[in-house]
Amino acid sequence: MKFIFSALISLLIFSANAQETERKFVFKEVSWSISIPVDFEILDAEADKANNEKGKKLFESALGSEIDVSTTRTLISATKNKHNFFNSTITPYDIEVDGNWKTNNQLVKDVMFTGFTEEFKKQGLDFKIDSTTGTTLIDGLLFHQYNLDIQLNGKYFMTVVLLSKLHKGFDFGISYVYLEDEFRNQVETMLKNSSFKK
Repeated sequence: MKFIFSALISLLIFSANAQETERKFVFKEVSWSISIPVDFEILDAEADKANNEKGKKLFESALGSEIDVSTTRTLISATKNKHNFFNSTITPYDIEVDGNWKTNNQLVKDVMFTGFTEEFKKQGLDFKIDSTTGTTLIDGLLFHQYNLDIQLNGKYFMTVVLLSKLHKGFDFGISYVYLEDEFRNQVETMLKNSSFKK
């Protein structure tokens, strides 16, 4: 009887520890479930708003005009070690009103490239930027992928990844910025293990 009791206690402790390694989030608008590791800091609304404002200014500078992000909603934003960032947003998208989604998605990629280039020039940084495009599958759904590989001052390396899809009436975006391969591996595992209700 002692063995069974000890085994049950061990199992409960193991289960409790396993549950503490990640937090699960469900986003009904896009039927998406994802688990975020506990070592990621989930950003509160104020921090998320500040980050979004920085991104908005970067895009506006690249476009030379103001952009309206009032209908964009952040599903989740998280950071790790201050320099690694994960974010997912949705924006209602009606092709009858907003036009061809692929055309607009390409514009976002162009603006990202231009925005980073102009910002680094303004800061007087020595930089190189390479971009690649492709696709990636997440639980059977095909996302467009856009990567910016950035080298600063010949020694700092940063990668920006944008995954996007027109899904359930939304421009659905998942983005992450990483300086550390460990973070990239964690995000890729999170995405691989996430699921969409079919």
